Amino acid sequence: MKISPSQLTFSLISLTVFLPSFVYVYLSTTSLAHGLLVTILIIFATSFRCVTYASRKTIFDILKLATFAVPFQIMAFYVTDGLITGKTVLSIFLLGAVFFSSIFIANLLVKLNFKDIKTILKKLSILLLFFGIFALIFDISLFGYGNYAKSIFPFSEPSHYALSIGPILFTTGFFLKPKYRNFLVLILFIFGVTLKSLILLVFSVFLILYYYKARYIPIFISVFLSVFFLFDGVFFDATYFIDRLSLLGGQNLSVLVYIQGWENILIALEQSYGFGVGFGNIANTLIGDTGELIYSLSGEYKNRTDGSFLASKLISEFGVFGIFLIAIYIKLFLRSSRFLKATIFANFYLNQNSQYSAIQVLSSAFIVSFSIELFIRGYGYFSPGVLIFLIALFLQGSERKT
Repeated sequence: MKISPSQLTFSLISLTVFLPSFVYVYLSTTSLAHGLLVTILIIFATSFRCVTYASRKTIFDILKLATFAVPFQIMAFYVTDGLITGKTVLSIFLLGAVFFSSIFIANLLVKLNFKDIKTILKKLSILLLFFGIFALIFDISLFGYGNYAKSIFPFSEPSHYALSIGPILFTTGFFLKPKYRNFLVLILFIFGVTLKSLILLVFSVFLILYYYKARYIPIFISVFLSVFFLFDGVFFDATYFIDRLSLLGGQNLSVLVYIQGWENILIALEQSYGFGVGFGNIANTLIGDTGELIYSLSGEYKNRTDGSFLASKLISEFGVFGIFLIAIYIKLFLRSSRFLKATIFANFYLNQNSQYSAIQVLSSAFIVSFSIELFIRGYGYFSPGVLIFLIALFLQGSERKT
């Protein structure tokens, strides 16, 4: 039976979102990289012929950045006495595989029309919403999920679920009528308070900022805050979230881990004279006061390998060059944000204005939503979010080419 490009694309993106977390739990691996590798092998096996449609300019630009990174990495390993281990080499190859697999999926997507892309996003959204509702009703102990008290099948924890459903629902909203966007905002808020996920609440605010005109935003925020405190102690405990928003003077481990991410940046830059501590070597960053406080409270050093959020890991390992990459992202973020606000006001969901293509909207939404993983909560280079971000870059490259 021949599978259509739309069905193949939906299947591969679904695997990208769900499979790494499932492998992580089922096989008790140390990171999502193992599951992502399985996903990449499937992508290679099913869509390698699509590479002929890739945007050569975008590929060339990324390869140029990678080339510029090499001397920085040489100096980083030299000044910090870092070691290039077998794991480092394997990680480099895996990063290359992520790069090429994102090309394959991007060039499947460019063949699809507005209706196909909308259908794929709606299916993914329904699946993710189903898993969230299922987690509220049932506890799964099969396949190793009994070892994770807060798991949301197939994800091991709420933050992993949030970093998957947030970008998908955010992107889907641009293809839907306003009344359905209201539902997406509401369901993310409900999931946030019931599943105890601050990241989901952040995404719900994110949707409000992009879906509505500026004069309506304070009204939505006020309503949400009123509901939040009105039902405090009835359906959820507000102090759980308030503690995580208190960045000063608290002893909440989640907050301290986040602060440690920023502390790592400063320590790594000073330790390496601005070159970074080297790819995959963030754990070799000297431990600061926050790290020691975390150890005194929990008896272990936490999030030493992922930096808490991706920007921390990127700058700590790549130094000034990492800051340069973040600056490039911020430029893309601002450009994509302006574009997305324009599509909302132009009623893009009606698909009557050729000025805004589905690929442009899809890629811009993926780029903007990636800011959460970059600056608030991430788990390294080998995450579904990074692969989806790279897909967005290639999609934007293909649009400029056309």
